[in-house]
Order: sequence, then structure tokens, then C-alpha cells
Amino acid sequence: LEKYFEPIDIVCLTRHNQTSNTGVWHNRARQYNFYLRGFKYLFIMRKPEKK
Repeated sequence: LEKYFEPIDIVCLTRHNQTSNTGVWHNRARQYNFYLRGFKYLFIMRKPEKK
């Protein structure tokens, strides 16, 4: 992403009382090869000005 955008900030959001801690989500995580975590990242970026 840094090739096309300039990073401004990174925010970490915690999820409380999440509903992804169920058997359905555990099966999907195994099937589609992703991790279940209690947080998400938000990347704030902007396009650099053309030179």
C-alpha cells in the first residue's frame, strides 16, 4: 500500500461481546484460512500529490 498511498495513522479497534466466537466462525476460519481475533486494524492513508 505504501507504493500508492502515504500512511497517516494506524488505529486498532477492539471488539467486545463479539459474535464471531461461535462454531460457525471457527469452521469458516479453518475453511478459508483466516484468524479469529478480538481486534481489527484501520489504516488511514492518502494519495500523495502528483509531482
